[in-house]
Amino acid sequence: MTVIQTINQLSVDEFIRQFENVFEHSPWVAQAIVNYRPFASVEQMVNIMGDIVQQADIEKKLVLIRSHPELGYDKIRLTTESQNEQNRAKLRNLTDQERKKLIELNEAYKNKFNFPFVVCVTNHNNYTAIIHALETRLQSSSEQEIDTAINEIIQIASYRVQNIILNLESNLQLSLSTHILDLVSGSPAPNVKIVLYYNEIIIFEGKTNHDGRCNLSNLTNPLKPGSYQFAFYIADYFKKQNYPTTNPPFLDVIRVDFGLAKGKGHYHVPLLVSPYGFSTYRGS
Repeated sequence: MTVIQTINQLSVDEFIRQFENVFEHSPWVAQAIVNYRPFASVEQMVNIMGDIVQQADIEKKLVLIRSHPELGYDKIRLTTESQNEQNRAKLRNLTDQERKKLIELNEAYKNKFNFPFVVCVTNHNNYTAIIHALETRLQSSSEQEIDTAINEIIQIASYRVQNIILNLESNLQLSLSTHILDLVSGSPAPNVKIVLYYNEIIIFEGKTNHDGRCNLSNLTNPLKPGSYQFAFYIADYFKKQNYPTTNPPFLDVIRVDFGLAKGKGHYHVPLLVSPYGFSTYRGS
């Protein structure tokens, strides 16, 4: 199962729990987007989130902007996400002089616009870059700053979604499937012996069913990231089909080496085969 499939199958409550802090103290975005499932991709989900925020009325946008903490203050309410972001930009470890200047500019900004300065610190990830952005944006109009702040918030949300995705991917259980298509008949190939190796150790033996598929869901141990090999005993199948071939057969046992990567969910490794050639790919 892919990560987007996992997201699409989350319960409503679990989906909201996972994504409620993507927009600071604003779970209404996650509550709104949950009904747009199924998503075709994570990118589509992020884009819809952005559209929902962009289409909100001005009052809702201002509430969202004001939900964000002022940068560089010690005794303020921070979500875990904000704390991590500010820590990465080293805003929790400023000198007294640096903190004083940042607070003075924050106050000037807030007095002018009546909302806090919001910037995606992942894109402005040090004190100098943030001070430059603050000084520049102090010259803007209120309308410009509302638009800029919302765009910065959407950027922040995009990075937060990426972090959630990485966490979900790391928890995805690896799964594997295969099927064989006989290119001579254009039909699935049944009763083909298949052996699966993990690091050259046999972990499965079986045969394809009438659909040319092999049930790998009952493996003794969960799949781990690493190197694998399918051995498809195809010569016996062609012999039973009475296909013209050579002696010995050109293709006897087809071995496909492949790797399973951590957090990548489901792998489908099909075999498309004739007596004189084959191909494979990663399917879904």
